[in-house]
Amino acid sequence: MRMMEFLAHIGFWPALGGQLLLTAGTFLLAVAIGFPLGLLAYRYRVLTPPMIGFANFLKILPGFAVFGILMAMGRHSTITSLLAALFFTILPVIFGTEKGFRRIGRPPIDAALGMGMDPATIFVRVLLPLASPQVMAGLRRAGVAAVGMVTLATMRGGGLGALILEGIRQNNGSMTLAGALPACLLALIADLALAWLFRLVVPAPLRRREKRVLYIAK
Repeated sequence: MRMMEFLAHIGFWPALGGQLLLTAGTFLLAVAIGFPLGLLAYRYRVLTPPMIGFANFLKILPGFAVFGILMAMGRHSTITSLLAALFFTILPVIFGTEKGFRRIGRPPIDAALGMGMDPATIFVRVLLPLASPQVMAGLRRAGVAAVGMVTLATMRGGGLGALILEGIRQNNGSMTLAGALPACLLALIADLALAWLFRLVVPAPLRRREKRVLYIAK
């Protein structure tokens, strides 16, 4: 009972609810934006260098440092922080989508055209299944990134990040752990859930091929 009273006192449940809502929203928005951008990078080669180059530039920036700059500039509001979190979450989706479709090559497409398939059918029945291992791998990384980046983005309130920061300010280890441990658990749950979705979505032969490629790479 004391634990429940402590969690209620520090505002844990509203923070957890806000964390879940913001993480889900950030992830879904990243997929809705990143997947079409990855397709554009695959479809129009002229867009690939600038788009992937910009994504690589964002990728090398430490997330914590970016939020530190926002705080130093006085721009660490909830909106700007969540936009920054969204940018970092989009990157794995773009990379996974572009890489997944790029590696297919022309032979499966030519074979489908020879069978009389229209472009929409080719995309749904040929390209998407063949690209699914890399696309789902990108989504898996994005899901974990969404948890971490939203935790940073909510240091000013609205999620578990606020509990972590306030616990550090007050030198209160219990409050810090009340924010940090659930954030770690959410990242683990997101990874396991998307790993299960990977097995559900990706055809078994492609899963076995990916395992062989990873084994050879090691």
